Amino acid sequence: MEPLIEAKRITKDFLQKEEVVHALRETSFAGFPGEFVAVIGPSGSGKSTFLTILGGLQKPTTGEILLGGSPYSRLEAKSRSRIRFEKIGFILQSSSLVPFLTVAEQLRLYDRLRKRPHDEARIAELSKRLGVEKLLRKLPNQLSGGERQRAAIMKALYPDPSLVLADEPTASLDRLKSREVMELLRSETKRENKLTIMVTHDERFLDLCDRVCEIEDGVLSEKTSGR
Repeated sequence: MEPLIEAKRITKDFLQKEEVVHALRETSFAGFPGEFVAVIGPSGSGKSTFLTILGGLQKPTTGEILLGGSPYSRLEAKSRSRIRFEKIGFILQSSSLVPFLTVAEQLRLYDRLRKRPHDEARIAELSKRLGVEKLLRKLPNQLSGGERQRAAIMKALYPDPSLVLADEPTASLDRLKSREVMELLRSETKRENKLTIMVTHDERFLDLCDRVCEIEDGVLSEKTSGR
């Protein structure tokens, strides 16, 4: 099976005052459809840097990212943005929901931006699976923390991306809600044969992951199988 995304010897350096900070040292990684992968490590270890490079939000200093076998990180910002919009779903710690739009309106906004028909059938199917049918007409501030994360997962999955990147998706949730969200991410990853890569501090639910990678001092290593 060909990797869906591949990092080839990428690094990321930042200039802080007159000192070069090696946020990510030489790293290679391959992720495949149907995998639920966790990336763990202490704060400041390079986890979020790794995720944003995979997502095309920034370029590596050296090395390259391939998405679907094609160069991705070498592209100009506009081209990366177009591909990211079409093929990558993001789930963030803060849920990334537009505060003044209902959950349903956020999905319609995506369709207007893509200039494509509104897919009521997918909304009905997905909202039922995710348990958000009753949330579609609500604003984000009318939702609990767990409901907001479910809505954020709905927003990320609705466009049917091949790659889902999650940055601390359970950070603001209690243990029970965290487990529910993690189980939901895993089940949707398997059901729709997506690749989900999740950065997390929470190691209590790594049994749900297919693979666990660890970043420490900018160095990524395969830690273990999560299950």
